[in-house]
Amino acid sequence: MFIIQARELSKKYQTQRIFDNFSATFEQGRKYAIIGPNGSGKSTLLKTLSNYSSADKGKLQYLKQGRVIQDYSIFTHISYAAPYVNLFREFTVAETLHWVKQSKGLTKEVKDILEITQLHTAKHKYVKYLSSGMYQRLKLAAAIFTIYDVLFLDEPCTNLDQASIQLYQEWIHSHTDSKIVIIASNQLHEYQMCDTILDMLNYKL
Repeated sequence: MFIIQARELSKKYQTQRIFDNFSATFEQGRKYAIIGPNGSGKSTLLKTLSNYSSADKGKLQYLKQGRVIQDYSIFTHISYAAPYVNLFREFTVAETLHWVKQSKGLTKEVKDILEITQLHTAKHKYVKYLSSGMYQRLKLAAAIFTIYDVLFLDEPCTNLDQASIQLYQEWIHSHTDSKIVIIASNQLHEYQMCDTILDMLNYKL
């Protein structure tokens, strides 16, 4: 069992408190939504929970089979897709997925992921030439189909049309059962599959 424990986490920038006394336990096989209006601190909390950014107060622990994972190793257990996380522009679509396979590991073969994500017709296209929607699908594929235990998604349907949103929902439903999934969003179609809702407005002073 993989677990993330957050205890009374607080974060501020200069004199502005972003969130305060956030506590939650995230368990393997469950999906969580972090919701709230724009500017409420969703992205900041996601970065804090992933250990990309440190909390000012509180305690964050990753545990696997009851054993604490050291902070410097947390990145080997998480995958992340967000508007501020970018792919290598000089790679092709297929090269991107092969790189993810070599560096992180994938739950399926590259050719199968290309079919599932409907990117097979663009597999030889360079990332820098992709449409915004295809680029987002590739970012999601590079995060969702890794073998890692924890999946962080921030505004996952940015630039996706309705057909691609339905694809995204199917990927989350069918390919993430063994993960902790944490989605930051204020759009219901991005997090409607989540078991637990955490509202950022509950963690303001």
